[in-house]
Amino acid sequence: MARTTVRFGEFQWDARTRQLRGPRGCVTLQDKPNALLGALIADAGSAVSRRALHDSLWPADVHVERDAGLNTAVRKLRAAFREVGSNDADPIETIPRLGYQLCETVDEQSGGSRWRVGWFAAAAVASLLIAVAIVGQGARQRPIATSLDAAALEAADRTRYTEARALMHQGDNLEHAAELLGAVTANAPRFASAHAFRAEALALLAFRGAGPAFKTDARAADRAALDLDSDEFVAERALALLEIHFDRRFASARARLDRALRLSPGDPVNHIAMANLLSIQGVHDAAVNHARRAINLAPETMTVRADAGYFLLRAARFNEAATECALVLRLAPGDDFGHRCLARVSNELGDATRVREHAMAVLNAEGASAAAVRTIRDADHPYERFVRWNLERMLNDPTKPAIDIATAYAELGDLEEAAIWLDQAFRVAGPMLVYAFEEPRLRSLINSENSGAVLRPSA
Repeated sequence: MARTTVRFGEFQWDARTRQLRGPRGCVTLQDKPNALLGALIADAGSAVSRRALHDSLWPADVHVERDAGLNTAVRKLRAAFREVGSNDADPIETIPRLGYQLCETVDEQSGGSRWRVGWFAAAAVASLLIAVAIVGQGARQRPIATSLDAAALEAADRTRYTEARALMHQGDNLEHAAELLGAVTANAPRFASAHAFRAEALALLAFRGAGPAFKTDARAADRAALDLDSDEFVAERALALLEIHFDRRFASARARLDRALRLSPGDPVNHIAMANLLSIQGVHDAAVNHARRAINLAPETMTVRADAGYFLLRAARFNEAATECALVLRLAPGDDFGHRCLARVSNELGDATRVREHAMAVLNAEGASAAAVRTIRDADHPYERFVRWNLERMLNDPTKPAIDIATAYAELGDLEEAAIWLDQAFRVAGPMLVYAFEEPRLRSLINSENSGAVLRPSA
């Protein structure tokens, strides 16, 4: 069963079990307080109107005194926060004459997916827009159902929407998230936000190799969202993802991300998306600046720290990269990316002892043989052995992109093999190909013959 657990501040909430956990224990929420918390989490950082909350908690054909019922749900939810939180914590802010807002940053669980996944040594890897649960930090304030003809979503569709957002936030089961959002849009076809997040889920699935139909469906969902609400910045961001990785239309993607940032400058995911594009184009200082802005907006979010570490590494700012990757391990002890990043950075800084420490942590976590671990431990050049270990695993895994293998060979100095795999990567022209231009060891091998019709990011 997919997780639907999210964390915010000192609290953790499970949508399915209705359990709210804090430093002083756990309580099971009643139905209405639980639904209220889900609605506030779905738009964390933004004010949600009382009208939108009414429609989230009660179907249109249910006749109750909604103002009184909402007041009761708020009171019970605040009591639950005080019961399990420290110092009478209350993360719900009353917005006079409007509604309520969850003031905490919704964060990811340790071990969740991130933009940078499957990063092997120097392999340039793909950016994944999945930290969507923190969208809304400082974003434009709007009711959740602005573009609906009807007053609001039915309660069942609100539940589906909240569950899908939680799944996307965790990086869990994107197919199920897309299915849930598809059901919402089928019942409420004028709900622009559901179309936009469905587009993003489908674009990520296409990026991960789920098939061309997902890319087509993502574009259709994007068009539906933007037709309903031309200011739907999540739809702009999803289209930018497709344009970068499938169309190589970098100028158009840049324009879309610029617009997303104008519409929602307080959304850290928008800044990470822009940093990713700039890093691909080799504009590293600007990429780092956007990553820093994302950190300022979500300082305790592991994925943001991981992405910042990656962009700093690409900018050859190794000491700063080491700091960010160490923070990843503080936020998520044992995290694979944190150890891989620190192994790479330590090699650049000439610290073989730290290379061994972090490389061996990766091998132990992945169940490598004792002999393989000893090889790293006893090697005079442990990082080279670490890269070779990763390369051997990739060569035995047919799902690994050719560009990752080419990068590993280039890092080992075997430019002949790197060129062979690079040519294969250009023939396949998969979504990760754009990272060939980002990796300096591969850039010298790219020429008009092997790149064919693929546009350079600087074009």
